[in-house]
Amino acid sequence: MQYWQKQLKFTSIILLSGLTLGGITACAEQDIAQLQNVEAEPSPVEQEAQTSLATSFKHPPHEAKPLTWLHAMSGNMSKAGLTKDLEAIAEAGLGGTMLFNVTQGIPLGKVKFNSTEHIDLIGHLAAESQRLGLSFGMHNCDGWTSSGGPWVTPEHSMKQITYNETIVDGGNVNIKLAQPATMLDYYQDIAVIAYPSLATEITDFTVKPKITASDANFDAQIVQNNNLTDYSSITPSNEQPGWLQFSYQQPYTLRLIDMLLHSGRGLNVSLHISDDGKNFKQVDNLTLRRPGKSTYAFDEAFAGYTAKHFRLVSNKVMHIKELRLSSTPSLDNFSGRTAASRSDYQEFEDIGKPSAELVIDPESVINLTASLNSEGQLITTLPAGKWTIMRFGYTSTGAVNIPASREGTGLEVDKFSKAAFKSHYDAYITNVIDKLKVVAPNALYSIEIDSYEVGAQNWTHNYEQLFQAQFGYDLVPFLPLFAGKFVESPTVAEAVLWDTRDLNNKLITENYYGYFRELAHQDGIKTYLEPYGSGPFNELDVASKADLPMGEFWLDNNNFRLSASASAAHIYNKPIVAAEAFTQFPRNNWLFHPAEGKADSDKSWALGVNQHVFHRFAHQANTHVMPGMTMNRWGAHMDRTQTWWTVAGKPWFKYVARGQQLLRTGHNVADVLWFLGDATPTTCPEKDPISAVLPLNINYDCLNSEVLQRLSVEDGKVTLPHGSQYKILVLNNHQTLTLKSLKKIYQLAQQGAVIVGTPVEQLAGRFVSEQQRQELKMMVDYIWSQPTTYNISTKAKTSHGHTGVFPTHEIAKTSKIDWQKIYNEQNWPLDLAIKNADKFYFTHRRSAQYDIYFIFNDSAQAQVFDARFNISGKIPELWDADTGNITQLGAFSDNGQITRVPLKLGAYDSVFVVFEKSSKAVTALKPEFVLSQPELDVVLDAQQQPKVIKTTHEAIEITGAWQVEFDKFYGLDKSFTFEQLIDWKLHPEQTIQDYSGTATYQKTIDVPAELLADNKQIFLDLGKVKVAANVYLNDKLAGSAWHAPYRIDISNFVQAGKNKLTIKVANLWVNRLLADRKLPDTSGFKIARWQNPITPMPQWYVDNQPAPKSERVTFVTQVFMDDNEPRQSSGLIGPVQLSVRSKTQL
Repeated sequence: MQYWQKQLKFTSIILLSGLTLGGITACAEQDIAQLQNVEAEPSPVEQEAQTSLATSFKHPPHEAKPLTWLHAMSGNMSKAGLTKDLEAIAEAGLGGTMLFNVTQGIPLGKVKFNSTEHIDLIGHLAAESQRLGLSFGMHNCDGWTSSGGPWVTPEHSMKQITYNETIVDGGNVNIKLAQPATMLDYYQDIAVIAYPSLATEITDFTVKPKITASDANFDAQIVQNNNLTDYSSITPSNEQPGWLQFSYQQPYTLRLIDMLLHSGRGLNVSLHISDDGKNFKQVDNLTLRRPGKSTYAFDEAFAGYTAKHFRLVSNKVMHIKELRLSSTPSLDNFSGRTAASRSDYQEFEDIGKPSAELVIDPESVINLTASLNSEGQLITTLPAGKWTIMRFGYTSTGAVNIPASREGTGLEVDKFSKAAFKSHYDAYITNVIDKLKVVAPNALYSIEIDSYEVGAQNWTHNYEQLFQAQFGYDLVPFLPLFAGKFVESPTVAEAVLWDTRDLNNKLITENYYGYFRELAHQDGIKTYLEPYGSGPFNELDVASKADLPMGEFWLDNNNFRLSASASAAHIYNKPIVAAEAFTQFPRNNWLFHPAEGKADSDKSWALGVNQHVFHRFAHQANTHVMPGMTMNRWGAHMDRTQTWWTVAGKPWFKYVARGQQLLRTGHNVADVLWFLGDATPTTCPEKDPISAVLPLNINYDCLNSEVLQRLSVEDGKVTLPHGSQYKILVLNNHQTLTLKSLKKIYQLAQQGAVIVGTPVEQLAGRFVSEQQRQELKMMVDYIWSQPTTYNISTKAKTSHGHTGVFPTHEIAKTSKIDWQKIYNEQNWPLDLAIKNADKFYFTHRRSAQYDIYFIFNDSAQAQVFDARFNISGKIPELWDADTGNITQLGAFSDNGQITRVPLKLGAYDSVFVVFEKSSKAVTALKPEFVLSQPELDVVLDAQQQPKVIKTTHEAIEITGAWQVEFDKFYGLDKSFTFEQLIDWKLHPEQTIQDYSGTATYQKTIDVPAELLADNKQIFLDLGKVKVAANVYLNDKLAGSAWHAPYRIDISNFVQAGKNKLTIKVANLWVNRLLADRKLPDTSGFKIARWQNPITPMPQWYVDNQPAPKSERVTFVTQVFMDDNEPRQSSGLIGPVQLSVRSKTQL
């Protein structure tokens, strides 16, 4: 809705006939039915006249409807509940569901995951979906991440490299080598190597510090026992922070702190040094890493701090698993570089500059693997001197799928192994498919892998052989890199680890995500993927394997993770960009309703989304209680038991469907291709964080190495095979590139592509010939000598918060790059420029017939925008997703390249602007006419002549008493007379203050006949509504008001004289839940513990029986509110007014 519709006044339409206003000739009076706010089925004549897109916008097809996740919690499932859920979903206008089984914080039901009963219930869900015409999908395992279960053996689980080391004297060696740290009793050797010991290794081997801690209960032996499962804790006290101290007899040079922790979100640890053990100074802060879902680490490398005493000081409790200090130089961020944790490539800083004598010479490395017997005894002969022996192997990471039931929890499959994933697929998904072949053969549409939250993997069976086959050299001499040690040189170390990360990305992309799609396609199923998280992959490469790439956004948290999915869909020509929509924290609890979600929803559209998959709808296994089941504490409550479901659900879902239908038309239009480079891992930056380099008004898609090779240049624009064109190719993460990528960029430069970025510095790979270096120089010199290449740094921080802390999404006030200068030099306009906008987002879709812009005003200020579209020769039309109505604007200008349009948008408002029909015969008013007089509107009539709508009269307030009937279903079977409208929470009647549900307001209104003349249009403005309303006139539904301004066009429903006005209003559950908290609880329900709950659900609930008799109206499975939380405003608060649009002819 536009902000000027809040003006509750009569309006007149001034039709300009035979005279000039602002130099533009206008025409005679015409009907303005196109402005009506009534949704009606189109007549046959209208259907014939409308374009197919206009028809499908007014009446969106089933496939355009939003979907929802359906969460079955803690084994609480029933056929009756599933049927009731699905019938409500179909009736409200959702398109289908995606089943998740989650066990977290909810008492246990009777259904065991993957049991015969469970599979039968999924069969029922699928059959009912098929009956109701709903799509059906499911997550690929128990929990929401990632792919695992009790059928996964350690041999098929995710794997990590593990090692230990010792120092021996040369000569005859006969020594028992301890087995490296092992998980789940699973260990396989990779290699045993020896090399001449570095001086610092000898120091570390012989000099041991005294370890003390601020916490007397800390056990230093535990953190040095080579056991990855136990830990010892240091807890800060009220008097001092927690600290751990290492004291040496002589000055010691510290170059590495390597610490593994159980948990650690938000942990800050600093390094302090001292020479006397009393006076410490802080010298550094450690950087937190996250190897696993609940495992954190520090692996801080230093040039060298020399002191006798070193103290690690923490702001929170530290649960330390393993810890070592070392004087040997370490690779910077070696856990990230070796894929033991996730760090984006762009986050890597200089790898380090060790002195030559502290670098391992690979030529001196001796492979002793054959000398190790099955008992771990090493028998060999070494030359004289000190030798470092390192035993490398691999073990399970121990990662499990979460949060899952006991019956569904198990190890995560090896993401580098097809065989491992096939065993998982067959153990659960095939079970479901076999059932559905019998009961609902056409039901299963999709399966999903949700966001990757199960931590790092950096090894698999035969990894070293796979490496040699891929890169042509032996990895074994370079295994010390995985311990953070330098081998050969910093340059070679970086090159080798580049190769390992490249292999990791290929393995997980092809053998996990790609193979998932392959198996699904064999079964006739499509795949959803959320291509981001803590794994060792490139987001775009993973997203390319999805049939339906999926991102996510959180309610009221400015957390949008959409760019990778949107970009992959655009560059791989995939029509759908899905989003897990409205994930949220408990603070929003029962405060959610559709109007609260509209701004985030609209912003997600502007960021590329065209399919909402709501997070979440909780399966109500017991059909007798309300609001009933929750998804523990997560997600926006979008359940059929919501008070607003029957009032606001259907119009909201129709709004979403209309918008999604438009946003699937044609292909995406963006000005910039943002190349992420050849490195691994890479993240596609989100729009807000990248604003320091690329302003919000320039749209972009990220580009990977694969699609780079498909580019060409046409008419000076970088072009994809399916026709999408971009003005600019931006290079990022490109200091090192493969020769293949550099050659392609060189080719594009020869073809005239506009390129922005600093010169490439080196070629990727361990072996680069002199000839290749000369090729590099020649191509770089050529590319960066072209007038279409801009030598500008594009580096920007785009972390997605892999350590578990949400990233900041601050918007830069100015861009570091003068993009306007580049556009001017190339004689290009911006795709959309809004001269006076504070902050806006937009997306642009183009087909052969249409240019569709969607614009979101992300500002609390309503205003008239001076918008300039890179479109010429077409009429701007407003397509209203609330009503399906289309309005042709009559005030705009066209200079042959740019169409300038005044657009009125309210606070956090949005609009679709569609260009289709020729403007050749239109004589429009100048934009200044509206920009200087924002109270005016200008539209085109059926003859494409401008009409001016002007406000002239005050609104008519509807006063007097209302009869208000509350609903027995929600516990208050009583009618009241409201002498005037009042907020329920302020009503003197306590039962009204406590009420949650729907109430029906009725009164008779007298409408003068003169207001219903053919030249008038009448609106009912409800004023303030908490939270949604349906309006009926004379027992016919006139419209729904689910967001501000709460205004309904009643022209087709009102009659002269007396009219029966009925307004059905829904509030939130909050007031009733707060009231019930003060009443005795007879349910026998107990909140379950967060993880691995053991509390049973009350038997009456499990048996789908009514709750025990109680004064309470509600039953709910999670507490979100404090007893003293304030009541929420509720009801029809008003003022309720009539406003009229009148037509008069000048």
